[in-house]
Amino acid sequence: MNNRHKNCRKLSIFTHIHAVIAFKGKLVRSQSVRAAFTVLFCSCLLFLFMSYGKTAQSQQSVSINGGDEWHYMKGVPTPVRSWTHKGFDDSDWQKGPTGLGYGRSGVKTYMHDMKGRYKRVYARKKFSLDNPKNVKKMALSLVCDGPFVAYVNGIEVIRNPVGFSPPEGKSPEYLDLSGFIHELLPGENVLSVQCDNDSIQSNDFLFIPTFEIHSR
Repeated sequence: MNNRHKNCRKLSIFTHIHAVIAFKGKLVRSQSVRAAFTVLFCSCLLFLFMSYGKTAQSQQSVSINGGDEWHYMKGVPTPVRSWTHKGFDDSDWQKGPTGLGYGRSGVKTYMHDMKGRYKRVYARKKFSLDNPKNVKKMALSLVCDGPFVAYVNGIEVIRNPVGFSPPEGKSPEYLDLSGFIHELLPGENVLSVQCDNDSIQSNDFLFIPTFEIHSR
């Protein structure tokens, strides 16, 4: 339903409530009854405007931050090819807040068994978007010790063969993915990331993705 239809619907509701109050005012002269209906009318107005404000806000942006919960799978064995797609069932994957890793500050989900056993992590995060046509910017910031690949709804949007792990206390730069806005869908979407460690025998590993979508 577009904004014009929503506004017409709200105007219809307001008109109906106002008509009920006017009708009650003619039948009942009691000041207390008219006051009660007036309070009801004002409460309905406040509720509708607050609901509309929340809806408009949900259309403006999406923000996935460090510490948010992701579904993830350790790199043994390799998942099926469709793991990056929206319809993939990740219900049997593990869940935990980012950063994923070990041996580093910033780790919130510890992977004590990683060293010497596997060097790759697959991770997925779903997000919702009301109207992709209003999106003007999409960007990804990623801490990953080794090579990584990121996908939106199964489409590869960026690949880095060397990885990026900024110095302690510094945040990585955002990578502009606005050229892939057309891959966004109304409703549910999924961001998927394959992140490698720089060595299977490394003494540390850290994976922290941050993702933002801004609308007009």
